[in-house]
Amino acid sequence: MKKEAPLKRLVMRLRGCVAYLNYAVPKGYHMKILFRCKDPISMIEYGPPEASGLPVKGKGIIVRSCIWAHRKAHGNSCGKLLIADMVDGEKCHWIC
Repeated sequence: MKKEAPLKRLVMRLRGCVAYLNYAVPKGYHMKILFRCKDPISMIEYGPPEASGLPVKGKGIIVRSCIWAHRKAHGNSCGKLLIADMVDGEKCHWIC
């Protein structure tokens, strides 16, 4: 059995991500990224249940699907900053 080339797997995965974002962004999905010197150091993804891709239902809730901080950014409260921005911006309950 022949293995797929890593680049081909990456391209297929990225196509799936783009298709999902084309579906989810109009429904209120958010992705926020913090940069330091043009390098991404932290990010968060969240949105309403209908945009999350997870089996969650409800009104007035936000689903956080991902939060990430680069090792170099640990201890700088980047995650806390992104969570606070999410909660302040949405003014509703959220599920992680």
